[in-house]
Amino acid sequence: MEIYERIAELASEKGLSKKVLVARILALEPHLRSTGEIPSESALYNYLNGNREIKLELVPYIAQALGVFEQELFICSERDKTRFYHHLAARYALFDPEFAELLPYASPRLIAHIKSLLRESRDEVKAAIEKSNEEIKQK
Repeated sequence: MEIYERIAELASEKGLSKKVLVARILALEPHLRSTGEIPSESALYNYLNGNREIKLELVPYIAQALGVFEQELFICSERDKTRFYHHLAARYALFDPEFAELLPYASPRLIAHIKSLLRESRDEVKAAIEKSNEEIKQK
């Protein structure tokens, strides 16, 4: 899978059209090192359609516009996704050792509750994204 295909997949999962994604990237004002300029809308479409190689310096802006970690743009399989999230959990444990220490003691009921809260949070974020998409379409 090419990176532009992965970006399209993530955008689709989040309910973002290319038009909205391009608008979000441009709103972040990414300046290319080669020109010092913000890429044009058409250049961004060429990157996202696979017509041009995506410049490495755009990766953080694309990830931010998608609301994902940069590394997620390069995950192509469930195995890679599992490894990444295990790594992320281990890194998080470094910042909040108490959480990591207590998690093994969580009951299945508590884990289910945490998952429920996370799903609610996800749905709220998706709704906000859809609202943002509608506002951009109306402009």
